Formats: sequence, C-alpha cells, structure tokens
Amino acid sequence: MNAPKLNYNPALDGIRALAASAVLLVHLNPAFLPGGWIGVDVFFVLSGFLITRILQLEIGTTGSIDLKRFYIRRAIRLVPALLAMVMVVVIVAKLMEKQIITEAILSLTYTMNWAQAFDIGLPVKYLDHTWSLAVEEQFYLVWPIALLALRSKRPWAYVAALLVASLFWRGALIHNGATWARTYHGFDTHSDTLLIGSLLALFPISQRVVSAARLTSWIPATLLLMCCFPMSPAWTSRLSGSSTSARTLSLRINKRPKRLVRVP
Repeated sequence: MNAPKLNYNPALDGIRALAASAVLLVHLNPAFLPGGWIGVDVFFVLSGFLITRILQLEIGTTGSIDLKRFYIRRAIRLVPALLAMVMVVVIVAKLMEKQIITEAILSLTYTMNWAQAFDIGLPVKYLDHTWSLAVEEQFYLVWPIALLALRSKRPWAYVAALLVASLFWRGALIHNGATWARTYHGFDTHSDTLLIGSLLALFPISQRVVSAARLTSWIPATLLLMCCFPMSPAWTSRLSGSSTSARTLSLRINKRPKRLVRVP
C-alpha cells in the first residue's frame, strides 16, 4: 500500500520562501535584517508540523509506519542536494588552499550541530550553517519511532510533555553553566520548535479554535515580520516560535491559502 499524501498547501511554501530569504539576508549582511536568523526556527516549526502530519496520516490509514520507506524517501529528498553543495564548497576551498575535510565529513554525516555545540574549533567554517540540517535529520531519525511508541488516543499529550521536558532540560543546562553554543546547536536543547510543530499537527481542533484562528490569522504574520528587526534576543526567540506556531495553526484550519504567503 502506498503511503498517504497530504494535500498541497501553497501557503506553507510561501512561509518557507520568506524564512529562506530572511536567513540568506542575515548571512549576507546582518545589518540588512538583524533578526533574520529566526528563519531557522520557522523551518523547524514547519518541519515538525509537516512530518508529524504525514506520519500520523500513515498511522491512521495503515495502522503503522513503514520506517524503511520513510528513511529512504528522506534520504532521496535531502542527500543529493547536500552532497552537491558540499562538493562545490570543497572544490572552492581547495582552490583557495583551505582544508575543510573535517567540515565536509561533519556535514555529510549530519553531525555539524554537535561540533558547534561542543566547540571543536573548526578552522574555516565554510559549512557550519549545515548545523540546522543536522538537527532536522536527527529529528527525522527518531521521530517516526517515537510516534509509533506514543500511539494512543491522545498522542498530543505525550508530545506536550516532551516539549516541557525539553524546555526544562535546556533551562537546567543553562543554570549549570552550559554555553550558548551548547544550548542553541544541540538537538536535545533545540528540539522545542520541532516539537511545537508536531504538537500543532496532533492537537485536536475545536470549533472555537477555528473561529478564533480565522479572525486573528493576521496577528502571527505581523509578529513574525517584527521579529526580523532589532529587539531583545530573548523576545525575538519567544515571538518567532509562538507566532510561527500560530500561523501554522491558522493554515491548518483555513483551507484557502492567504495571498500574503501563497506561492503562485
């Protein structure tokens, strides 16, 4: 039996495009868009939401998850583009007489986030941006198994508990002197936005929530835009995760994509 597919939602592509643009701008010149790094958290929320919806749909249809097929499809989707990018960067680095073999290995094995979390001292850092791909891939590795283990009438309750545990774990590490790099790049401490997206995919939607989301869907979009401009990092982090979550919820409820975030 073929795995069931989600209906295509152009609005999600629109949000992805905006997030990618924000990340590119902040890498080109932070002065262009100081808060552009929130695009990473936007991607994490969307990834958690979409993957969980796909997996839950498969569980609901077949009663299980074909793990082999899932991992193969993820590899086909992600590995070729990463391999091509790493090869180009290695060639360019070689021409510039730079050695980035360690970076290439870390990128291709999806472990760059841990190298940065524990600050192993990469000399060049041409591929350090692949840390976010590593976090997502680690999520893809464990999440299907977790969902199978969490099968129940209320899987969202277990995901909510995991989210709270993740936040407490990060707080405990910070309290005990963990560095910013450790808590930002570690999968165990930066999985909260992925779990938020997953929770949105699983949480039951009541008619009251539907009505509220349709009336206020413009608010999270406005807050996301605000996050891209200078403000306290703590506020930016909180607003970006919560507003992306709210925006994703409104897109889950509203069947017609909004023009503001729709890709033609």
